[in-house]
Amino acid sequence: MEPVFSGDGLTGEFPELLQFCARAEALIAELLLLSDRVPSQFLDPRFDPVLFDLRYFESPRDYEARINANTELQAVEDELNESCASYLQRFFLLANGVVQYHTDLVKYLSNLQEGLYAHFTLEGILENKHGAQLLIESISLFGGILLLIEHKISGFLREKLLVSYLRINQSFKFPNLEQIYSLCRLHKTTKPVPDIINIQKTEDLFARFPFPKVVIDAVIVSCLRNDDIYNNGHFYTDPIHRTMALSRQGAHLFVLLFYSHGFLFDSAFMREVVDRFFKDNWVVPVVLHFSVDLLVSWDPYREAKAALVECVSPTFMRDRCTYHCMKHVMML
Repeated sequence: MEPVFSGDGLTGEFPELLQFCARAEALIAELLLLSDRVPSQFLDPRFDPVLFDLRYFESPRDYEARINANTELQAVEDELNESCASYLQRFFLLANGVVQYHTDLVKYLSNLQEGLYAHFTLEGILENKHGAQLLIESISLFGGILLLIEHKISGFLREKLLVSYLRINQSFKFPNLEQIYSLCRLHKTTKPVPDIINIQKTEDLFARFPFPKVVIDAVIVSCLRNDDIYNNGHFYTDPIHRTMALSRQGAHLFVLLFYSHGFLFDSAFMREVVDRFFKDNWVVPVVLHFSVDLLVSWDPYREAKAALVECVSPTFMRDRCTYHCMKHVMML
């Protein structure tokens, strides 16, 4: 993907990264739409005999023979295909769009590392405010997509949707099918909580779709750790508002740490991160209004959890609640 230039430089500064971010936002919109419109047939026990998970591919002939030998199951399957074909196609296009996004972004980042673009480098992008913002968002938004998929469409449901689509189309030779299997494969079952994302072993989920570690580490260390990439400090001048000023940046950092999760076990690094971003702001919006509770999300990571607990004591929580309640009363 070669950059587009005008006579004076890069048109729109970084059009490829801007396009990645736009694609990610479109995928999130489609994901939320589909997750709220899952066909009732996939939740109806009557259709369970014709809905299969990925184990179907271990012996597809056995599954098909069982259906073909039973006229009632054939009728149920015909009803399923007739009523859900359109939704299944949109789900497959979404899954394909997600994995293609990852493939394209990895290729772009690899080309940056190899110096294939004559007019800019990874270091040059990170030194440019707009470039750094777009690069961080293009990676962070993809991580947010993975979290949202796991949160909004369970692994059991994803597998059934994928197998149903492939069986309806009688085609198993799509270009990105292996990656789509990885996207749809069951990860960990967690009890869903509305708007609060709680995914176990997030680093394992992200490992299915990795990014170059050199890029992730450079983004974390060079930009997210110490910079104010959105220049919000100019608008939140009171030190007590620092975590609010850096909240969006902190959300990106939360996501990217799972792509380089060694940082989560670095006590000194995590104490610095918590003090700057999360000491009084531990419920973090990651994508839109969907948030994570760091006390829960970081529970498996001893050093990260310890750094947070040092700041977020019960006394501190009570004092912060009292402070904000008093502010609210004064505003009335």
